[in-house]
Amino acid sequence: VVAGGESWTDFGERIRTGVFAACAGLGRDDNVLIVTSGGVIGRYTSEVLDAGADAAIQLNLQTRNTGVTEVIRPTSGNARLVSFNAVPHLERSLALGERLGGHLVQGHVDDAGEVVAVRAEGEGRRVAFRLPEALRRFVAHKGSLAVDGASLTVAALTTDGCEIAYIPHTLAVTTAGRYEPGRRVNLEVDLLARYMARLLEETGMPGRNS
Repeated sequence: VVAGGESWTDFGERIRTGVFAACAGLGRDDNVLIVTSGGVIGRYTSEVLDAGADAAIQLNLQTRNTGVTEVIRPTSGNARLVSFNAVPHLERSLALGERLGGHLVQGHVDDAGEVVAVRAEGEGRRVAFRLPEALRRFVAHKGSLAVDGASLTVAALTTDGCEIAYIPHTLAVTTAGRYEPGRRVNLEVDLLARYMARLLEETGMPGRNS
């Protein structure tokens, strides 16, 4: 404790005030990114978990640089910790003109999906995802889908989403190697599929009005 410094209670109150200010005006399913230090993350996470000061200190010591902690704040009730100190998938943007090994990924998040099953498949894994209903029309068998920023090929369609077959290299260099059922993932649908859907909405299917 530093003489004349901020008290533990005041520190927590300052963090709460900042979080509420950052979340003010957000709608349902909106997201906000807060970039801060391990001390703030540890203090706020301990509050979400209803733990004490010792837990906050331990959480602070465990926090990695670039680690991602995700909290859901419902419109009513208590906040819920989704993930703590998760390792993000970081990658430099591809410059147009370079060799394209997948599909164009802009880095937008269209919505969130959920891992529903993970099973071994040869040396890799097959992961089943539940997708929001509004995004399913953009996903096709052997088409492209970005999951947590990684360009991937859809191996199969399911009644509520799709399956993706991951090779060992992708599991090693992306967050996919740590996927477990219940994990939320960020989704971005294929840019071309989005534009095609828009054109069809505006002009209709060829021959529809003929």
